[in-house]
Amino acid sequence: MAAQTNAADVKAQLAETLGRCRATLSQTEKTLERLEDEVPPDGCIVPVVHTPDCMFDSIARLARLDANTTFLDLGCGDGRVVDGVTTIAGCRGIGVDIRMECVEAARERFPERAFHQADFCAMVEGAGPPPIGLEGVDACYAHLLPTTFAVLDKRLLEAVQRGLRLVTFCSHPSGAAWDACQTGSDCFGMVRLYEASDDPTRGRLPGGVGAVLRPPAGGGDGVS
Repeated sequence: MAAQTNAADVKAQLAETLGRCRATLSQTEKTLERLEDEVPPDGCIVPVVHTPDCMFDSIARLARLDANTTFLDLGCGDGRVVDGVTTIAGCRGIGVDIRMECVEAARERFPERAFHQADFCAMVEGAGPPPIGLEGVDACYAHLLPTTFAVLDKRLLEAVQRGLRLVTFCSHPSGAAWDACQTGSDCFGMVRLYEASDDPTRGRLPGGVGAVLRPPAGGGDGVS
């Protein structure tokens, strides 16, 4: 009976995850259609691609956010992720973006949240406006292009190894050191968690493709 109940729970979780994936793909397709009509800001060749609202719960859950934590969106755009995730988790939210027009839009839409204009590299290294060097930040969300991850790679990895929880969406950092830090995922690997861990196999996605459901270390048929 217990095994049947567990199987039903897993099936329900997979159905819920599949639903979120379908919603994500639908919203992403609409966003890509709109990008044809959007003109990037002066000096910027990268358009703003929004994280679908249906991902906010996964981000908050994977990052283990609560009222005692601080959440940072690295590349906050118009601030919707900061507001959505902090509303769900009840945590403190901060957004940073290199484009001042994005920061101004975020401040106008969500005046109760904190938004700053900053160069990502300088901020991670300890310069610029708060959070300086990611000081006081418990979890960071990064929906970035692979080229941006490549520039920030070493700095972000060092922050994760010092205790930062990093959640990524669609595009993810790569390499053996990052693989050792990946401890969780959702939506079939579309959302991933990286953190320092004594159990580097927990939640890992070998080769970066597909989600893996692992039994607990002591055996049995549970799902981690």
